Amino acid sequence: MRLCCTPSVALSGARPVWKEEFDKLVVIVAATGIGGFLVGVFRIFILGKYGGLLKYLASLCGSMLAATLAGLAIYPMDIPLTQKMLAVGLVSFVADDVLLAIMAISSQLRQDPIGFFVRVTNAIRGRDIGRKVDPHD
Repeated sequence: MRLCCTPSVALSGARPVWKEEFDKLVVIVAATGIGGFLVGVFRIFILGKYGGLLKYLASLCGSMLAATLAGLAIYPMDIPLTQKMLAVGLVSFVADDVLLAIMAISSQLRQDPIGFFVRVTNAIRGRDIGRKVDPHD
């Protein structure tokens, strides 16, 4: 049962539109996933801050996931391909650092929700935030 094709399209042998879009999606996911893997390997060798096989794999998976999501998000934009590749590479390179920042923010938000928003609004307004925030907390 073909849901997307009219009988004339089905009989003419033309390929349904959804299959063409799916093929584009597969190419985007594969290309950005491989790019994320390569950037993750590069980052592991350059930074050398990871110890153990599980941390290596977690870093690679994080880089690949971030690169794939960035590639899917940036694909419809009308910018040159080189800028798209640059954005995907940068996102996959800083993926672990962004995840650590999100974890630190969520930890502070969980400990003192009102104080967290007070510090954020004070920082936006250029005021003293009241206390030093330890990024490794």
